[in-house]
Amino acid sequence: MKSIKSICYECQKCCKKYDITLLPAEVKRISKKLNLSEKKFIEKYCDLTLQFFPSFNSKNLFVIQKAKLPKKIQEKLKNYSNSKYFFVLPNISLKNNKKCIFLKNGLCEIHAIKPEQCKLFPFISLKKETGFWKKYPFCELLKKGFKPEKGFDKKSEKHYAKVKEYFELIKEKGFGLVWKNLPEKGNAFFKDEKITKITKNDFLKVIERLCQE
Repeated sequence: MKSIKSICYECQKCCKKYDITLLPAEVKRISKKLNLSEKKFIEKYCDLTLQFFPSFNSKNLFVIQKAKLPKKIQEKLKNYSNSKYFFVLPNISLKNNKKCIFLKNGLCEIHAIKPEQCKLFPFISLKKETGFWKKYPFCELLKKGFKPEKGFDKKSEKHYAKVKEYFELIKEKGFGLVWKNLPEKGNAFFKDEKITKITKNDFLKVIERLCQE
């Protein structure tokens, strides 16, 4: 039976499918290992990310009225949902132009220090479950019947606790105080699907209007 390492090496679909979002501590850790300042790392390797989900509760944190979004984002969202409100996650992610910027010649250049999402995939979830294959039907590990190792659910819980803590910090201090440096451009997503490119100005407009909601 093939090892997890060899199956992942042959597949690599997750490295091509997803724009991996980063926590500030991950940026700090990876940039240090690459002997780059955080500013240079973000400039060279990162994009801005706005991820939209339909919302039926206009009072929740990080929910914005569609009419307050930049016009080009409004127009794109019309193709996916008629919701008047959207839950939006603003973040910074690794650049991905059909594949992660760190995937070179079939190998991850930062494998030893890669983000937690990459380490946990595909056994990553907000709650305990066994139906990972339903969420990630493309994953070769799941197709071959691999199951998470003992304790993986705890690692996943710990990661999502850090993500929750991060967004609470965004709420308390604001995005601009959590991230001192921003990429110049990025992408907007409806759920996991990329819908349009955005500029830093587009991103900051959404952040500003989120704070006004």
